[in-house]
Amino acid sequence: MATTTVFLPKPEHITYGEAMSRVRMWLDYRKVQTSTFKLAPDGRAGFEITFQSQEGASRFTNEFTWPPPQALSGTQGTGKSPSA
Repeated sequence: MATTTVFLPKPEHITYGEAMSRVRMWLDYRKVQTSTFKLAPDGRAGFEITFQSQEGASRFTNEFTWPPPQALSGTQGTGKSPSA
């Protein structure tokens, strides 16, 4: 069986732990199987994910998205109170 490896860059606004958790939840919810899921080599900020099928890799690259920074920040760091 041929495998397919993709590189997924990690956004600066998400920690590695949170990023791995979000990817794992996406994969598990959709029952997409991977052979490996690891930090990218050569100092690249992101992950290398090897899928057991081309279909799984295509589905992931076409459907997975990171949340935008504002979706994670809420009111933190705005200097405004939640009621303002």
